[in-house]
Amino acid sequence: MEMIVGSNLKMAKTLIDRYFCHYEKLEEYKFGMWRRSKAGEFDRNVSDARSFMMDVDRFSRSMSEVCDEWVNSCKVNFTTPSINPVAWLGQAAVCHALCVPESCTRAAWVQLPFEIQERANASAEGHIAEWMADQIGQGELFNV
Repeated sequence: MEMIVGSNLKMAKTLIDRYFCHYEKLEEYKFGMWRRSKAGEFDRNVSDARSFMMDVDRFSRSMSEVCDEWVNSCKVNFTTPSINPVAWLGQAAVCHALCVPESCTRAAWVQLPFEIQERANASAEGHIAEWMADQIGQGELFNV
């Protein structure tokens, strides 16, 4: 087998190495993002999540807090190609602010007007881009 190596090839600085850590170190786990709703609380949680997400400015502030405070969870979820980082950040923001599980957030999301969904998605994309830009040069995440 012949291997061709190009010595003049350089990797783009935006190429991210995938980050792994034990689930117990993930802030989303500690906040209960993946827990099941207790009997009788699902409908209330959906209503609370919907109201929270309708206030896009408040929702966006919580996304920013997640990007700042949930270090391990962001590293894992923003470097895993099979995860939708926009959806994850929205679910994490609701969990961070209200301690509502992601299943309730997903149920609330489909009840939002399309214009609110678009604004929230744009906000999440902006926070993710900012997080990525802040991480460039952080050797453990990026090829430098």
